[in-house]
Parts: sequence; structure tokens; C-alpha cells
Amino acid sequence: MATPERFAELNQYLDGLLLDRSRSASEVHRSMMVGCIFGQNDKQLEERVAARTKGERTAEDLRERGAIVGTSSQMADQIHELAEAGVERVMLQWIDLDDIDGLEAIAKDVLPQFEN
Repeated sequence: MATPERFAELNQYLDGLLLDRSRSASEVHRSMMVGCIFGQNDKQLEERVAARTKGERTAEDLRERGAIVGTSSQMADQIHELAEAGVERVMLQWIDLDDIDGLEAIAKDVLPQFEN
């Protein structure tokens, strides 16, 4: 995982390497797999973060480490930041396999904001 700022640094470094080899930066697609924690509201999010981290971290701590953590609108904002840093495709690592309602909420509320 990387924060948008770190990804932008790495992206710029990769662009330089490609330029040194007379290749176009557009030849290489930029993707990132990132861990995520989703809550349908702030209370649920706080509970899930506490459960996942055994109470040792906050949502903000995880975001600072590069995770996508939040409600639908917060997740969308974080994904937009990654897109601005040069990420073309984000793959959310979904750990809560039994949370079908959460997946449906992300599909309904977050994904449509990124359809072309």
C-alpha cells in the first residue's frame, strides 16, 4: 500500500526510468491493490477498525499507511486522491468475506463515481 503522495513519487520515478529507455509513460498502466475497511456509517466504521486492529489504530492511522478506510463518500474521496496521483486502476482488498451488504453498498455508492 502507498499513500497518494508516495504513489505520485514512485510514479514520477517510473516515468523517468521509462524516459531513460526511450519509452512512453503511457505504455505502462498504473494499478494498485489496497486494503480497505468499509462502514455504512461512522459508528460501524469505528467498530470495524477497532475489530481489525484490536483497538490499536484509528481510521486515520490506517489511511496514513495507505489503506482505503471509510464510508462510501470517504472511500470515493480517497480513491479520487489516488487517481489524481496517477493510479489508473484500484483493486480493493476485501477481507470481510461475509459482508455481502458492504460489498453491495460499495458497488452501489462508490463504483458508479468511477465509471467511464
